[in-house]
Amino acid sequence: MKKIIIAFLVLNANSICAQSWLPLGCGLNSPGYVLYPDNSSGRLFVGGIFTSLNCYQDDLIAVWNGNIWDTTFAMKGNGGTPVNTIIKYQNLIYSGGDFRYSSNIRNNGFIRWNGIGWDSLNIAFHSGGSPYSFYEYNNLLYCVGNFDSVGSYSSPLIAAWNGLNWLPIGIPHAIIGYSISSCVSFQNELYVAGHFIDSTSTIYGLAKWDGTNWFRVGSIGGFIKSLIVFNNELYMGGEFLSGVPNWSIAKYDGTNFYSVGGGINGPIRNLKVIGNKLFAVGSFDYARVNFGQVGGIPASDVAYFDGNNWYPFSNDLFGSGSTVADIAEYQNHIYVTGSFNSINGDTSFHNIAMYSSPLGEMELFKKKEEVSVYPNPASSSITIHSQLGITNYELRITDVFGRVVYKETIRANDTQVDVSRWSSGVYFYSLTQGEGAAVRGKFIKQ
Repeated sequence: MKKIIIAFLVLNANSICAQSWLPLGCGLNSPGYVLYPDNSSGRLFVGGIFTSLNCYQDDLIAVWNGNIWDTTFAMKGNGGTPVNTIIKYQNLIYSGGDFRYSSNIRNNGFIRWNGIGWDSLNIAFHSGGSPYSFYEYNNLLYCVGNFDSVGSYSSPLIAAWNGLNWLPIGIPHAIIGYSISSCVSFQNELYVAGHFIDSTSTIYGLAKWDGTNWFRVGSIGGFIKSLIVFNNELYMGGEFLSGVPNWSIAKYDGTNFYSVGGGINGPIRNLKVIGNKLFAVGSFDYARVNFGQVGGIPASDVAYFDGNNWYPFSNDLFGSGSTVADIAEYQNHIYVTGSFNSINGDTSFHNIAMYSSPLGEMELFKKKEEVSVYPNPASSSITIHSQLGITNYELRITDVFGRVVYKETIRANDTQVDVSRWSSGVYFYSLTQGEGAAVRGKFIKQ
């Protein structure tokens, strides 16, 4: 692996006054599709359709070590043919996609990293097909995509790899030209989802495999992009047209489908569980939209669900027409990649970004509507009321010059502060843990 010598300095999160997004050097010259944090090696793998990394040539796969970029030089000559998925299996990094070369050796969209270089596994996915997603289950690496066979085996849309050979599974009579996008284990069965149908119109959209037979699950019209298990229920995100009780996201308990906190108003590209939250990323503007209604909670391309309600991850705006394709936790920070070239109008971002505040602090981030100050304006005292159920967090109040005029460790959901002797004017409050602000707001002293 040749190391790119121009490094990007990442500021220590504790030295940043406010939580914000940071660019990673020059970034990627084209969209990123997938993030995979390999915690054992301390590296973040990034895959996509890019041909330039941090202003240097690099095709489709790159590695970030928390401070600088490394290039794998894996995919030269594969411009326009993306990496769709990356996973670690049997202590080796596997990558799948539409590419056909690695290290100038012919392959068919399926390679593995041995720690030094890429092994080209020249096993054909027929009909020009490619892997879309990997998932490890029962010690096998399951591969889903738009292929009709692997090697000499017929295995429409899904197959399993044991490290040496392919095991054909396939959906019987699946119509080629369609695809499976995601798979996951739920209630001891393997669920698959995407935009697919068999020639008998029996199995489509969402299906499960019990190890022997395939069964249809529900009657979803549209395109499911991502499956994930959260709080012992199966969640699905994508672009739904029919068959579910809410748009873009739904959950399934093994018997019935349910809405998820009012839904999301645009396509979801990926679902990830980070900490104890379910994150959704894609191309959307609002969460908690309540199907068929306009508006909701502003949430630009990234939102999270705590099991009851949706919240924006931050109050930042990705550029018009943007898409966040994937999200990951790496070294206790949140990273996103996709197709975007600005955040809050700052055009220094190029398809990848890191959030400057550690994840532990982000677990506290909530919409300001859940913390209220009354009366506002106030003359003698204020009450700060929180619906967050938080205790042992510091309340800090500053004046317009940034001077701290009051601080206290909160022990209850309602905290009263005597402001009768304070000068008239605007004051700012924050609820903090460590160095990161969880919630901020302001009030007026008459």
